[in-house]
Amino acid sequence: MKQYKKFLWAAVTGALLVSSCADEFNTDFEVTKPEDLARYEYLNAYDHLKNYVDRSLYPNFKLGAGTTVAEFLERELVYSTRVANFDEMTAGNAMKYASVVDNTGAMDFSQVVKFVATARDADLSIHGHTLVWHAQQNNTYLNELIADDVIEVDPDEKVEVEDAYEDYSKYTTYPFYDMNDKRPGTTIINEEGQLEIINTEEGLPNWEIQYFVADGVPTKVGGEYKVTARMRGTSDGSLTVMMGDWGASSTAVLNFTTEWKEVEVSLKSIPTESCFVVFQSGLFVGTIQIEWLRVTHLDAPETSWWVNVITNGDAEGDDLSCFFATEEELGGGLKRLLLVRRVLVLMVSDVPFWFNRVIARRKIILRSSL
Repeated sequence: MKQYKKFLWAAVTGALLVSSCADEFNTDFEVTKPEDLARYEYLNAYDHLKNYVDRSLYPNFKLGAGTTVAEFLERELVYSTRVANFDEMTAGNAMKYASVVDNTGAMDFSQVVKFVATARDADLSIHGHTLVWHAQQNNTYLNELIADDVIEVDPDEKVEVEDAYEDYSKYTTYPFYDMNDKRPGTTIINEEGQLEIINTEEGLPNWEIQYFVADGVPTKVGGEYKVTARMRGTSDGSLTVMMGDWGASSTAVLNFTTEWKEVEVSLKSIPTESCFVVFQSGLFVGTIQIEWLRVTHLDAPETSWWVNVITNGDAEGDDLSCFFATEEELGGGLKRLLLVRRVLVLMVSDVPFWFNRVIARRKIILRSSL
């Protein structure tokens, strides 16, 4: 008991000493205001920005500012600055398309509704942002809307597709590299606009006289192509057709007569993706004349057309069936579309978003499954 009393007395005495020291602490000193704060102290003399608008002269004038919606909804510095100084706000991104439409096309205006309600409580109006913008689009959803529709057709049904066409009447001189430069006048464009090949020498190997009749023909490796020409010779004859490049080519024999006829030959297993067509006719003695030449191949038919998937997208009619939002109301925010003077208006909690044209198209392609 005596030890306890001594401890209690020591504790009380120590507390009194500390209290006594605190009472005698010197508080007589000065704190200098930071120079940066002092420099801008003159701003305290200014009123809030919106109070400088003469409402008697400009009753409809609204001083506005952009704002980040998430920061405004925190009701801290951004909120107090906008409420104190401005009459109206525009959301930075929250009202843009990508912010309210997800990858499935569902619309979420929950943050917009909160923004509108908070602004109204602070007596601030809102100038709605755009729904049509050069950026910040939800391309995942939009590209899905306009993705090509492929309709399968009979793979056995074929159509002829033209890959190259040469009309020699449009030339005044031979248009390709002349491989017969050692025999001038062998390959010419004659006065009738025909490609003319003249050979008076007998006993030449077939390749000794060869000449381009087309070049740069787009092809697929392994494909089959048909070469058709309207031509004649001074006598019935034949020549070799080469299709490919100088590294590899496919060959076939093309027959012709003394009459103007369309003659053709098929070449299989084309070895390159871009081909020349070369004729070799060194074995033929006489003159060959060619009016035109065409390269074609057979392919499954493909037909495509564009279909507008939005009815009344130009707002010229009264049909709004493609424009009504189907989502539930969020926080009392009404979502609907009106037609006002041929302009579509999206209403979100009575805040208008204006746009005068909505276009979405999808391409329909009719193609073989092969």
